[in-house]
Amino acid sequence: MSSKASIYKDFLDNVVLDEAHKQDLQTKRSFSEDIIERCGFKTGNGKTGEAVSCLLSKYSQEDLVSAGILRDPFESEKPTHGDKVVSRQLTENRILIPYINREGDVTHLRAHKAWRFTASTSSMRATQISS
Repeated sequence: MSSKASIYKDFLDNVVLDEAHKQDLQTKRSFSEDIIERCGFKTGNGKTGEAVSCLLSKYSQEDLVSAGILRDPFESEKPTHGDKVVSRQLTENRILIPYINREGDVTHLRAHKAWRFTASTSSMRATQISS
């Protein structure tokens, strides 16, 4: 398993798929619970910083930057992990999609581009993001 694959695996082991995203995958995409689990979908949100803190006990900042987990902050951002910040795609309230090869290793991780969830007063609702 490559270093990036190990990082992605460890990251995904420390985050969960929230119930709203799970329901969305089941109702809008007709994914079964088994498919959702086998595909390894997770939720990227503000809690991913905790997962990144766990990764920093095992991997260097440079390894996490190379894997796209951490990045340099913009001028207006305050660093949260050393002199870096968690990549924005992992902190927005989106479904995270792991790309898994035939050996079962995660080779890439990205946030779902089509939908971002926003809180409403009574439930979660999807808002399409225009390109």
